[in-house]
Parts: sequence; structure tokens; C-alpha cells
Amino acid sequence: MIGLLNAYHCDEENAPPYQLEYGPMCEDFLRRVLPGQAVTTFQVALGKKPESVDQCEAWIITGSPKAAYDKDLWITELGEFVRQIHDQKKKLIGICFGHQLIAHYLGGQTAKSDNGWGVGVHEFRMLKSKPWMRPEFKHLSLLFSHQDQVVKLPPGAELLAENAFCPYQMYTIGNHILSLQGHPEFNTGFAKGRMDSRVAAIGQSKYDLAVKSLSRPTHSTEVGGWMNSFIKGS
Repeated sequence: MIGLLNAYHCDEENAPPYQLEYGPMCEDFLRRVLPGQAVTTFQVALGKKPESVDQCEAWIITGSPKAAYDKDLWITELGEFVRQIHDQKKKLIGICFGHQLIAHYLGGQTAKSDNGWGVGVHEFRMLKSKPWMRPEFKHLSLLFSHQDQVVKLPPGAELLAENAFCPYQMYTIGNHILSLQGHPEFNTGFAKGRMDSRVAAIGQSKYDLAVKSLSRPTHSTEVGGWMNSFIKGS
């Protein structure tokens, strides 16, 4: 059983449409890339948390409109849950907010990027190869949507990927934590909708370039395959 810790749906009564759309999109992605795996969702941003780290064999923390360093009770509780997972060396994958939260609560640092918003399709360079990275790539592209990023890796982290905009793109800790800044679960419609809602914050010229980038192919399916192999330990 894979536990999906949905940190995107933050408002139960007045949730904007994108928060409601994210969960089904993410679950659909996981059904495609984790064949044969049962996935159960926990709406952690609404305070609906797992009973224990042993409730599932592996865990995935999603993206979120919140920041990893925010002091909301559910965020600090999720951070403590990350520490428990790490202590027991259960499999854990962090995506965007999840990537940043893992770093923040395991001794690294997350902060707003001096480069502003990272949106659209971005390419990054792989620095190392692992047995679960099959097929192997030197460069990958994914959809991105973030203003925060990891600025200091947690102790024991091994950097796997980088680019100029976000130097800490992907890292592992031991054989049990995989963390990545990009959004393999996003589709282009969702990504554009999120950009459309924050054009002023992103900046018109960056927004225009990001919209044009959406026509480029991504490696979301391949990264999903890596996630599957990582969880299985192959």
C-alpha cells in the first residue's frame, strides 16, 4: 500500500477549483506509473493524517500552495511524520513542497528563490545514476511551479540533479528517501491554469516564455517509472 499525503487541498469549505483538481490528477498519475500498487490518500492539509508510519509500505508527499517553513499545525505535524519515516527508513518520495519539507525537517533549508517563480517546462542535468534509474538519461525535462526551493541539503543527502535556476533539483537520503523539485504528476492544462492565476506575481515576460514551453515534451512517465523502481527497491 502506498500512502499519498495530499498537501494541496488546504481549504475544505472554500477550496479553489485547482485544489480539488489536484488530488484526482495526482492519483491518476500514480495509477499509471505504479501499476499493481494500491494507493490510499490522506488529506493531511485538512488535518486528516495517518495513524502511524507503518500504515503504508511507502509514502509520497505532494506539492502544495503552502511553504515548508510555514507554521500551520498540519505542516509541523507532517514534518514530524517525515522524521519518523526517516528514523524507521520507510520509503518516502517528496514532490516540490514534499521535496522542500523533507529537506527543511531533516536539517536542510528551504527558502524563496532569488530567481523568482520557476514555471513551465524546465530541463535539468543528471549528476549521478542509480540502479532504479532505468532508462537512464543525462538530461530530463519536467513541469515546474515553485517559488521556494531547497537552498541547503539535509545531512546525508546525495545530490542527483541540478540546473542553474534550482541547483538542488533531486536528491536521495540512503536507500529510502527520494526527493525532487519538479512535478511529474502535473499535466499541461493544470500547469497553465496555475500560471494563469498568478501572472502578476510571475511577471508577464516569464509567463509568456513558460506558456510557450508547455509545447515541449517532458519525462514525467519516465520519472514515474523511476519512482516505481525506487519504491520496489529495484
